[in-house]
Amino acid sequence: MGGAVSVRQGAAGVPAVPIPCDGRGVDLPAASYDWIRVTLDVDTIGVETVWLYYEDGVEPEYLHMTAVGIVRARIAVPRRETLVGLRLPRNPGVKVLSLEPIPATRRMEGMEHE
Repeated sequence: MGGAVSVRQGAAGVPAVPIPCDGRGVDLPAASYDWIRVTLDVDTIGVETVWLYYEDGVEPEYLHMTAVGIVRARIAVPRRETLVGLRLPRNPGVKVLSLEPIPATRRMEGMEHE
């Protein structure tokens, strides 16, 4: 994702400055994730679309903002494929204060022999 903001693994997802939700891309360490934990500064309550970029395609997911002010939310990552980045929504009333990808866990214990 050319020109994207990068989030490094182990950096606790804390950007140097707030990232405005202006449609920009965010590069992530290529891996499988369960969700992405975000802290936001929100001016209005609502739902926005975030685009998840996998190695083999792009899919929408939703960011639910349930309060005004500093809020925590999470973006689901439903596919098991490798996620490489995301595209933030275009909403001038929202800023990302932190973004932390949560690594995937095995969803079905005991399935490794099948």
